[in-house]
Amino acid sequence: MVGFAIWLVCLVITDNINDSVAGNIAMSLLSVLVAIAGTIVGVVVYVLPTIIAARRNMPHVGSIAVVNVFLGFTYVGWVVALAMAVAGKPVNR
Repeated sequence: MVGFAIWLVCLVITDNINDSVAGNIAMSLLSVLVAIAGTIVGVVVYVLPTIIAARRNMPHVGSIAVVNVFLGFTYVGWVVALAMAVAGKPVNR
């Protein structure tokens, strides 16, 4: 979602900045690269609770991942997954 919004902004900027063919190609390439970077950042932020739980060796990483993946698109589901990831004591492995 974030990547699409960034791509859309770059697309609008591309249409307004330069009318030359080379300028449009360069700006289109830039907009695609920014969209890819924005998508990667968006995915990492989306699964951040799961990453935190895995790094902390939490006992129920699978449950946290399920809540994160299936309910993370709602803000409440993402916050619940984040709370599950940081609450409690990690398992010593």
